Amino acid sequence: MNKNRNHIIFFVLICVSLLGACKKNPCKGVNCENGGFCNDGSCLCPAGYEGNDCSVFSSKKFIAQYLITDYCSSDTFNYQSDLTQIPDSATYILFGNFANSGKNIRAKANGNQLLIEQQVINQLTINGLGIIDTSMHKIVLSYTVYSSTQQIIDSCAAVMIRQ
Repeated sequence: MNKNRNHIIFFVLICVSLLGACKKNPCKGVNCENGGFCNDGSCLCPAGYEGNDCSVFSSKKFIAQYLITDYCSSDTFNYQSDLTQIPDSATYILFGNFANSGKNIRAKANGNQLLIEQQVINQLTINGLGIIDTSMHKIVLSYTVYSSTQQIIDSCAAVMIRQ
């Protein structure tokens, strides 16, 4: 009786180990590009890339021509701007005619955010943050303009409509 019991326990242990060994690898056949890696069947993408296989530049959703209205503490004005890809960059875009200045600035795409890192145009320092809506047709951007002595000259909220 003890022998049969030991055989049954041994048989159950073998079955349990074999079932565990047959677990499917959820990452089998999942190909993550641009340095991404698979975790539980989904790609985790490095900064600057997104999509099911990490093949899409994060900046791609921002690239377009926009009609912009800037609502600043000093004035309200309308203008047009092109957001273009900076060659060989997954995250940085060129924001043309920023604030109707005729100058270009760099902006960094991160998910649905567009970060304007501190930079100087026309002897003024600019920084800001924008968020693209889920329909990808509108960006709401807040930015601040500082003097060379870091005094705030203007604060603006821009509404950017994709054309």
